[in-house]
Amino acid sequence: MKVRLLVLSAALAIAGACAHGRTLSNTVSDDALAHVSPDRLGEVNAARAEVAKANDGLARQNLAIDKAKNEVDVAKNEVEIAKGKVATAEATQKAAQEARNTSRENAATSALTSARRDQRIAEEHVRAADAQVTAATAERDLAQKNLDLLNARLEWRKYEAVKASGDPVAKEIDGDAIQKKVDAARVAMDDQKTKVVAAKNDAEAARRSWTSAQQGSTTGLGGAGQSDVKSGSTTR
Repeated sequence: MKVRLLVLSAALAIAGACAHGRTLSNTVSDDALAHVSPDRLGEVNAARAEVAKANDGLARQNLAIDKAKNEVDVAKNEVEIAKGKVATAEATQKAAQEARNTSRENAATSALTSARRDQRIAEEHVRAADAQVTAATAERDLAQKNLDLLNARLEWRKYEAVKASGDPVAKEIDGDAIQKKVDAARVAMDDQKTKVVAAKNDAEAARRSWTSAQQGSTTGLGGAGQSDVKSGSTTR
């Protein structure tokens, strides 16, 4: 009798330890959610709709990055074209100087001034386009953080629905862990919002600098600048 009691006590102790130490799930399975009647899934379905909308927003942000990268390629091509014009004008100017052809040298000097100005503008365009890529990437990351938060909230809505249904399966779900995911996702999104603001400010500043360079090209650098070009350099 004593042996049987000892065996039974040991078995109960082991079972209790297993129950106490079991790992709870931090997600709600489809099987668990299937126990919830459709009329109790209103908030779950609303959360799913928000996730779908956030996925669309993430896709749009990826397209915005591609657009910004295309602008970088265009700007870099502008730089290469301007560099080619600079090289041609420099060669023409040198040939005119060696030939002592004043009129041709003056024309080459004017062309060189214009080409170098175009190069500076193109380089400002590259900087502005690069900054826009950074800003678009920051906004894409924000869209991803938003999606992470909405997915976490969806999981919480699922848990609430299962728990409210009274089904015992709710005891196998770690509600605290799900709530922690929601809180962590919210903090991560708030942090990313700060990064987006900084990146957008940088992009706007770079865009203004490029616009200013373009506007400066219409004011004319003539006279004094051209004397520097003749000696092989321009004031930058």
